[in-house]
Amino acid sequence: MIDIQNELSRMVEAMEPLSLTARRDFLIMAAMETGGTFKTPQRDNNWDNQLFEISAHGVYADGTDLADAIRNWMLVATRQATAQHQLARADMLVRQPPGTVDTPQLRDACKLLLTDARTASQRMIAEKVLSGLQVSA
Repeated sequence: MIDIQNELSRMVEAMEPLSLTARRDFLIMAAMETGGTFKTPQRDNNWDNQLFEISAHGVYADGTDLADAIRNWMLVATRQATAQHQLARADMLVRQPPGTVDTPQLRDACKLLLTDARTASQRMIAEKVLSGLQVSA
């Protein structure tokens, strides 16, 4: 299974030195490969929102011009990768044997999982660990 936060981080890092045209081509290919979209404004269509819209690897961003949309996509991808990394780290911490992680760090990991975890099993583990911390305190 591909680790999506690493994939997003690698994409943004690979795009950094590229020209605007190369970044556009890179994101067009990424959108096609991941079932996303790369929409350009239709200037003669009054029903069009006149924005560039990019959706690739589950990351969506738009902008008033191409450079703005690509910059916004890269910012959102970076933020999403960071958030996913923090969730993965929190999940790893709550699965450690009791007593191997200090209590404040474990409590923070549980709180993060309770608010942002994507699966019910992650939230259940966090609830169990957090209730164990409160009983022992």
